[in-house]
Amino acid sequence: MIMDRWSRKAFVALLAAATMVLAPQAKTETVTVGLVGAVSSTHWPVYIGLAKGYYAAEDLTPDLVFIQSSAALVQQLTAGSLDLALSTGLADPIRAIDKGSPIAIVRIEMQAPPYALLAKPAIKRWPELKGKTISIGGPKDITRIYLERMAAPNGLKAGDYDTVFAGATSARFSALQSGAVDAAILLPPFNFYAESAGFTNLGLTIDYAKELPFTGTVVGRALASARKAVLDKVLWVNSKSMAWFSDPANRTEAIKIMVEASRLKEEDVAKSYDFLHENPGCESADGLTRGKPHRGIASAARSGTAPRGRRIGFPRVYVAGAVSVLCGLLLWELASRLLVANALFLAAPSQIFAAIAALAESGELWRHISVSAVEFALGYAIASLLGVVIGFAMAESATMKRVLQPWISGLYATPTIALAPLFILWLGIGIWSKVLVVIFLVLFPVTINTEAGLRTTSERLIEMLRSFGATPRQIFFKVSLPSAVPFILAGLKLGIGRGLIGVVVAELFGSRAGLGRLIAQSADAFNMPDLFAGVIVLAAAGITLTAGFGWLENRLVPWTKD
Repeated sequence: MIMDRWSRKAFVALLAAATMVLAPQAKTETVTVGLVGAVSSTHWPVYIGLAKGYYAAEDLTPDLVFIQSSAALVQQLTAGSLDLALSTGLADPIRAIDKGSPIAIVRIEMQAPPYALLAKPAIKRWPELKGKTISIGGPKDITRIYLERMAAPNGLKAGDYDTVFAGATSARFSALQSGAVDAAILLPPFNFYAESAGFTNLGLTIDYAKELPFTGTVVGRALASARKAVLDKVLWVNSKSMAWFSDPANRTEAIKIMVEASRLKEEDVAKSYDFLHENPGCESADGLTRGKPHRGIASAARSGTAPRGRRIGFPRVYVAGAVSVLCGLLLWELASRLLVANALFLAAPSQIFAAIAALAESGELWRHISVSAVEFALGYAIASLLGVVIGFAMAESATMKRVLQPWISGLYATPTIALAPLFILWLGIGIWSKVLVVIFLVLFPVTINTEAGLRTTSERLIEMLRSFGATPRQIFFKVSLPSAVPFILAGLKLGIGRGLIGVVVAELFGSRAGLGRLIAQSADAFNMPDLFAGVIVLAAAGITLTAGFGWLENRLVPWTKD
């Protein structure tokens, strides 16, 4: 009887487990969301949706991609690298749509622009900006329109001042703080951060351009047509997050969410919250329904490695190098502690190594290193192989040299970094756009050095081998190739530094992870130890790889060693 009872219980438990296993599981959808710059107040609803579990409840996983400027974000959206963009300025999307871009604006989020114009402490009035330099987002950015709207009533017109373009608010604030510009147009909480540092607030855009919508939700038409249900869910979550933000009862928790997301001071975040709630121009979140998503963010956001050469020289080389590095680090530590005494401008080596340890322990450092390493390795390997092959072809064939020389010379002189946004537009923000940048930077030094090495082969040696009946193959492997190896290795060593630079710069233009991304997001959050941590890792990689090639050079061509 007891056995029967236990058998029934076991059967019921087994049946329940089988039901759970066989029941259809909700499929989580990943949505690639583009955001401009660093985390700021306009991103509040996104982080509320994450923190409160609204996205998870709708089986959505937002993949947040931070891009330096609104124009770059629209390029990514047009290329299909992003599904949609939240809280982005509207001027660039409108301009792109006018040019035929397959994107659409589906919602106005913030009606009133919450920008403020901050100037150097010595500048107290608008007329004092005449002949000065002001930092805005871009040549056709919405911030230019806001600046002109603010300047005209204060007696200034275009030409009375100079403008420079820095992309997102965080970059504009950095330019103002460093003294590179005289004034900058800033979003909360950076405007409050600047005011607390003594900069002069010359006014709010909300007082000059109330009728100009500020931000909105922009989608790729592919998402809107093929995954309409997903888009509806994203809009619903954003509306729900905005409604939660607009409730004053949630003030403390909302501030905590933004402090954790942005790593900015709680005091400045609190000022941003109050500013967004106190200023008009934001639609109400009242009447929010699932069937009719609410239209506005600010309304809800009423407002984010040593060559093994001769033993005799080994100790001197490495001891001297180690002493040099240690002395440099010591001077650096003293300068940052005693002369600068502000980690925002110069982080101490002790702080940097502590940041490296913390990033390594959390696993974030290894994630960024792995992405950058794959991008560098693929680009470097492809470029090295192609460079050697093209160099051989140009050295062996005068016709091939005449055909390829204009391309080699022209492309080598082209600033490849300037083409990075175009590569991203073609290939998206994945690894292949970065790989292409690395290829372009590494290919030409390897090609030019390979050809030069083969052309400098001693003609006397070649004629001597021919007189002894040597075949072209024997001449190539016995004379030409050994003669060219030092040149090839020199080109490969040059490519290391260029390749690493290419990876980082390409990642700065748009990436999900990588050392360039780590550096950019640390700069945006004014986290100088983490920024220098990324730089130190890159420097260590360059030193290790160059030393590895030095060791290889000693093994392959020992006659070139001094």
